[in-house]
Amino acid sequence: MREYNRLRGTSQDPDLSTRSLEGFIAAKALVWALKHAQRVEPDSVMAALTKAGGFDAGDYTLDFSQRGLTGSRFVDFAMFGEDGRVVR
Repeated sequence: MREYNRLRGTSQDPDLSTRSLEGFIAAKALVWALKHAQRVEPDSVMAALTKAGGFDAGDYTLDFSQRGLTGSRFVDFAMFGEDGRVVR
């Protein structure tokens, strides 16, 4: 969150929200997997993601090492207003 909020503070985009935080974490996980993959090929990237222990995004871990798990146990609930923005 600290890294995301620091980068968010420098952005001119007023639409940064919980959805962009999800994308930020996904992008960090993908970059991590690409760095740890033996080759830049789908099977190698998947092997990197499924290593035990998973990816730590700073006190938020994504772990795809067990079949059938989605990587995270965190669930978020958001409501969207008529204009499509997140209602807080």
